[in-house]
Amino acid sequence: MPSTKALRTLVEQFLQDRAVLDAIQRVLDSARMSNAGEPSGTAGGTEARTLPHTEAGGKPLDTYAQVLTPVLAKLLAAHLDAVVGQAAPPAHTAPSRTLPLPLETYLYVLSAAHYQAVREVLAYGTFAQVEGSPWPTAQLTKGHTRGHAQLRPVVTDQQPFLPPEEVERWTQVMARQREELSDLDADTLDALSAIWLYQATDPNDAAVADVDDLLTLRGLVRNPGGQGRRGGYKAHQRMKMWQSLAHIQNLWLTMAALETYDGDDTRSGKHRRKPITRAIQSRAFIITDLMGQLRLDGFVDVEKFIFRPGQVFAHFLAGPGRQTALLSAKALQYDPYRQTWEKRLTRYLSWQWRCEAHTGNYLQPFAVTTLLTAAGHPVNPRRLTWQRERLEKTLDTIQQDQVIAAWQYAQEHDDWPKSTILNELPRSKLRGIKPPPADSYGPPVWRGRAGVSCVGSAYEP
Repeated sequence: MPSTKALRTLVEQFLQDRAVLDAIQRVLDSARMSNAGEPSGTAGGTEARTLPHTEAGGKPLDTYAQVLTPVLAKLLAAHLDAVVGQAAPPAHTAPSRTLPLPLETYLYVLSAAHYQAVREVLAYGTFAQVEGSPWPTAQLTKGHTRGHAQLRPVVTDQQPFLPPEEVERWTQVMARQREELSDLDADTLDALSAIWLYQATDPNDAAVADVDDLLTLRGLVRNPGGQGRRGGYKAHQRMKMWQSLAHIQNLWLTMAALETYDGDDTRSGKHRRKPITRAIQSRAFIITDLMGQLRLDGFVDVEKFIFRPGQVFAHFLAGPGRQTALLSAKALQYDPYRQTWEKRLTRYLSWQWRCEAHTGNYLQPFAVTTLLTAAGHPVNPRRLTWQRERLEKTLDTIQQDQVIAAWQYAQEHDDWPKSTILNELPRSKLRGIKPPPADSYGPPVWRGRAGVSCVGSAYEP
């Protein structure tokens, strides 16, 4: 055991620990609210409900002392165990191993056409009320896939027939979430896709992440601690990410015509598999478990969550029909409110380059109208000057950030929207990143089917 002097020093440090002070404050607040919410005496012989081992007429200081004594003793014992080596160091001191750190410049994400469609409806906020459904709905019509996405609460998975008053309440909640949708939700979708692809080794695997992982992938810098301040990300940053995760969890996808490749449909020889067109319904991603520390006030400080993809995406994240692409990390790091053009064009070009992987012809010209639509700002004859300046500024920015190697006009018309633009893939960056090896679940991500249009259906392995 430590000496008296060392113990005194430990107790002083213990009482200055911000986490300890926060825990004590929560207990005091709980005791204060409990005492304030009950009468000072008993009524009808019924004992007033207060904290354990307290009396209705007791003095506040006596009540707090009775509550805090076991709490402080327990916390101090934990600190003493740490000093004599009987306890492990705090878990938060260990570096996170859940992020795709080997790819600092690029992330692997899903590249199927319906995935790109979901990213776009999230970023553009194109959900609307439709006849016959109380839930906000957006159409998904990328390539040969046909379907729709809905903001539908998770509670409907267990209770498909809610009472009318519950349906009305959840309808209002989903309507508020529809107004909150932004490019941040598309970022969250990409981050979950990247983390799952990095961790999972089997199509049925789950992945582990926390909100700080998502903030790290977005390129946000942790606040330094010290001088009584707790380091890390701010509460409002974490809250914003939790809201975005709630949006993704409430995302219900219905694909009426989706081309998939089943693992049991294995053919010998050189014959290619034929895609199977089917209808699939599922969540985009499903959060199955929450992990954290039980607080003294009975609530849980969530530290990590376990998630897995729904069937609509799982068919393409792993298995014979695996379709993934390299996405520049800048797509997640651009500001979701001030740099939406840069963010959306980075995602769009990544998807287009993946579509052209079977030919290697990445120097396909893009119509100005196509790039403007991808940025979420279709041609507006009244704002052509502003749109041209904004598009050219966007291309300059993503070139400077090495998302593209260079850009130039392939054909520049007097009627500017009729012009075409060449964007060069940064080959020097991609040379240093090897594609993942083929495994039992799918082929390398670079192979595709010749003759498939870039905006066509899924690629065949």
